[in-house]
Amino acid sequence: MINSKKTMPHVIFDNGINLEEFSSRFQNIVQERPFLIKIDDIFLDKKKKRALIPVTSDNDNHEFIIEIISMQQRSTLSIFSDESLKRSDFAKSAMGLIAKSILRTFANIRIFSTDIENYIPKRIIDKNDS
Repeated sequence: MINSKKTMPHVIFDNGINLEEFSSRFQNIVQERPFLIKIDDIFLDKKKKRALIPVTSDNDNHEFIIEIISMQQRSTLSIFSDESLKRSDFAKSAMGLIAKSILRTFANIRIFSTDIENYIPKRIIDKNDS
């Protein structure tokens, strides 16, 4: 279900994400247009249920962190730091790039709810929204 209510940007997946596997299979992400976004590392907590992903953007030289919290039945992708960035296009774009990476890595995971569908490639949403 795609949710377009005015909430803080998020993506909720319908299943738990194996963050250790995602981390080991993760490839650097660089988007050059409409602004530069660079994502090249993932940090896991000891229980491997939470990941922090640093993001660098050339839009006013912002650096921020995206968080993935994985539970058995659901996983959530959201902005961890800097309240002022949460509604920015480049923060939503970075979240969309990470969501795309998760969907490509795990064929059994689908988007349950999101308010950033315009920032996730359409063919990825269609593939996982059946």
